[in-house]
Amino acid sequence: MGELRLPHSPLSDGVITLRAFTLDDVAWVVEGCSDPGVARFTGVPAPYTEAHAHDWIGGHADERGRGQAIHLAIAEKAGATREGVLRSYFVARGTRHDCVMYSLLPDDPSPGGGAP
Repeated sequence: MGELRLPHSPLSDGVITLRAFTLDDVAWVVEGCSDPGVARFTGVPAPYTEAHAHDWIGGHADERGRGQAIHLAIAEKAGATREGVLRSYFVARGTRHDCVMYSLLPDDPSPGGGAP
């Protein structure tokens, strides 16, 4: 597989913008990861601290710097296709959980029905 790189500018349709996490996002990452439902169904530590958020955001920056990963939130409304369920795919707090897999290919139609 080729190198994965974020575009130089954030992706935006004028309403929703997809961009890399930055340290400016620490407060809302802590807020979101402190939700009991997030801790229950993911592997995030509980309680979730600013140090956890700094480490998580920094780790993503390191992965991007090595061309290993791009972390973007994608939903069906953005044109992604639900591919299926990866049964018992990951372990959180000692319990196995399913994971839903989505994809968005370069030639998929845009959500509005036009060209990608």
